[in-house]
Amino acid sequence: MRYILLFVLFFTACQDKTYSRIYKQSEVGTTILALSISETNQTIKAIVLKALKHTDFKVVSGSPYALEIDGATYPKKCNNPTTSTYDATYDGYIKLTLLKNMKRIYICQKDYHGRLDEGAISALLEKMQEDLKITP
Repeated sequence: MRYILLFVLFFTACQDKTYSRIYKQSEVGTTILALSISETNQTIKAIVLKALKHTDFKVVSGSPYALEIDGATYPKKCNNPTTSTYDATYDGYIKLTLLKNMKRIYICQKDYHGRLDEGAISALLEKMQEDLKITP
């Protein structure tokens, strides 16, 4: 029985996971017509803007809703799996935080393989729309 549990844990730990949390339940089902983007890294901002073109969200500065983008690339300095402290199968993560009037409403995060691309951002945007039942 113990081996079956270990087997299940091993294979579920390697699945592609997206983490999310709703901070303000009263925002579920709301209509969001426009978002402002808060990102200083121009490369990441360009990827996010490209992904947003395939949604109904309009990007407008000064909107009460803001989308903050955060991410990291994991350094690949150590090849010894016994001393590695993170899941070496991932190359980084991307996190989206939705704010309304500077107050956190929602957060979602996804680890990614390879280079950060539009697909990872699109998956997070879809997850955000699904979790919050957003109608743009």
